[in-house]
Amino acid sequence: MAGSRDAYKVLQIDPSALPEVVEAAYRALARLRHPDRNDLSGEAMAELNWAYSTLRDPERRIQYDETRTAAVAVSVPEGSLRDRMEAARGGESQA
Repeated sequence: MAGSRDAYKVLQIDPSALPEVVEAAYRALARLRHPDRNDLSGEAMAELNWAYSTLRDPERRIQYDETRTAAVAVSVPEGSLRDRMEAARGGESQA
């Protein structure tokens, strides 16, 4: 995890959000934070890009969630992204 940043908080979404929600949140926030449209520095957009690139890829998201869970010392809720991905693969674990 990059420092103390939380990709879910940056995108303002719940950790159980579906990929479509991740993309929609990114697009909406990118319109608000893009430096060409606002007087904001590029830092806000860079952080948004980091969060999106972390969460849009399923395997990268799983790794991030595992690191985040270990860092925060909380359990991953039932029905997590990993559970849904394994169910979509027919219950086969890719670990």
